[in-house]
Amino acid sequence: MQRPRILHIFSRYGEVGGEEICFHAITEALGAIADVTPFVYSTEELFHSPHGALTKMGYLLHNRDVEQKLRKCLRENRYDAWIIHNTFPAMSPCVYELALHQPAPVIHYMHNYRSGCLNGVFYRDGAPCFSCQGGNYFPGIMHACWRKNAAYSSLAAAVLYKTRRMGAWSRFSSYIAISRRQRELLIRTGIPEDKIRVIPHFIRQNPAPAAGQPRRDVLYAGRLTQEKGVLQLVQAWELLSPPAAFST
Repeated sequence: MQRPRILHIFSRYGEVGGEEICFHAITEALGAIADVTPFVYSTEELFHSPHGALTKMGYLLHNRDVEQKLRKCLRENRYDAWIIHNTFPAMSPCVYELALHQPAPVIHYMHNYRSGCLNGVFYRDGAPCFSCQGGNYFPGIMHACWRKNAAYSSLAAAVLYKTRRMGAWSRFSSYIAISRRQRELLIRTGIPEDKIRVIPHFIRQNPAPAAGQPRRDVLYAGRLTQEKGVLQLVQAWELLSPPAAFST
């Protein structure tokens, strides 16, 4: 039986983060059952291109370099499915435009809340914020939510508005949320409820941990920033009794 072929798409940010680590882990795991083609682009690749500053800004709306590379990839290969992890900001919505015209099913892995938030985290000025969840990004522009700059935020709003208008948050075959809570919030941004599946993040343990008494330890792995909810995690842990180990 022929192994399925999967096109695996990810746009790297300026720094390596959890999304990129997850992308590589999923690429490796899928390799056991399918032939996976990673299609990766980066913000750095765009910013170091020979294009002028205005062209680079325009490429956030439609990256012709990415479009050409992706079209070449599609001419040379036939894929049974696409999995898109991220296109913002460097790949541009042109990836979605091509995906929506492919016969193969397209699955979007939702690592954040970019479908309804300029900064992707539903968090502003030390508190949760859902002002843009319905697709009106004007509040995000007013508060300079992307890169703390109103001009950049306006550009981000244009990119996300274009993404929403073409149907990227409703027309794909399936969307993957990493938790039940994220699924609830994604539904509020307009993603159809029946299309969202929950697949939590995973880690590979080799060898498997030895059997023993149940432990009550908690390991947090992530940036120590307000929007990650680390303070709330510590406060919740302090309510538990008896005290248990906590490490970051």
